[in-house]
Amino acid sequence: MSFKSIRDILNSDILSETKDIGYSDRVLKSTRLEREIFRDIRNKTQEIKQFEEEGRPILSSIKQLINDVFQAFYTITPKMLDDKDLSPAAKKVNKVILTKLMTQEEYATKKSVCEGYEIPALEATMVFMRELMPNLKDIVKSLSGSEDRINTMEQMAMFRTSC
Repeated sequence: MSFKSIRDILNSDILSETKDIGYSDRVLKSTRLEREIFRDIRNKTQEIKQFEEEGRPILSSIKQLINDVFQAFYTITPKMLDDKDLSPAAKKVNKVILTKLMTQEEYATKKSVCEGYEIPALEATMVFMRELMPNLKDIVKSLSGSEDRINTMEQMAMFRTSC
């Protein structure tokens, strides 16, 4: 993706908030540019990949959760998608975790330092994920009722959308 002028950027869809058709594992809205920024950071950060590897057996939407945590710190005004657009895992687990993060007292202070700055937002994301990961299994179990239930709900949702 390369642009030669400001006009090229403004005429592209890079700043649009496009969504995939169907359910989303992402809870927060983001522009294509924001998604590209996170993808670039993710590809260069081994610790994020490690969180994804460790969390995938527990929560299939861990990758999207990490992206949303970054988005919560990086974006000036994070906005959540409607519940009807969320996958069961995103609705039952990811949204609850993000809501908890975004209502903590220290969140506003951390966010004010991170808004629009990739490195501070990445650092805040990694600090949050380091605290979350040891408790992820218990959190998923308590929010979904059991460890396997969240995967069953996701499979049922995929079946409904394919019919």
